Amino acid sequence: MLTSTEFKVHKYRITESTAPVPNPISVRGDWLQTYADTHQPIKLSPSALNTYLTCPRQFYLHYIEGLEETKPVSPIFDAADFGNLVHDAIRRTYRAISGTLPCLIQPDSIRHYLQQPHLLQQAVQEAMLNLHADPAQHPVECQAAFHHLRRILTYDLQTPFTLQAMEQRAGFFRDIHTPIGTLPVLLAGILDRQDTITDHNQTYLRVVDYKTGARPDTD
Repeated sequence: MLTSTEFKVHKYRITESTAPVPNPISVRGDWLQTYADTHQPIKLSPSALNTYLTCPRQFYLHYIEGLEETKPVSPIFDAADFGNLVHDAIRRTYRAISGTLPCLIQPDSIRHYLQQPHLLQQAVQEAMLNLHADPAQHPVECQAAFHHLRRILTYDLQTPFTLQAMEQRAGFFRDIHTPIGTLPVLLAGILDRQDTITDHNQTYLRVVDYKTGARPDTD
């Protein structure tokens, strides 16, 4: 309609001149001491830190007050459920390829699965059932997870690697300075995959994140 000569279109932009003022949040004065006394050690996950950076109010309500957001019942997977589906399908596929870890993964082993799509579809369906969902009711999600799985396996064809661990918990302590003193905080999360590759007689440890595919800037 904007480009048609049959219509005369008037466009208006409506803006608000004043910035919105957030509602004040009521924070108990002793919450930090209470939290430190009841959580030993104090543990923060990457999700918790991301929540704090995005919205400190949400962090306080969820991680301090323990208020859970009601998840609406929907026939469509949200981003978290779909991520769990893809991760579980990848884990099941590499468990079938590798068996006992650590295990050297050769391109031919991956190629065998890529040439038999029903094996990948089976992994996706098993992962869907593990989420207590019926694959027949989620064909779109199953197909999308199948394509994600194929892309990851295709990327892994580039070079042999030794699969060391999958979905393994890892963490480290850091002393954080607070108004009530210095507190040891455990920064912990789950590593999607750890593997090693050899290049020019040098072995490198890789920590793989399936969601971002990001690589650290330093070794």
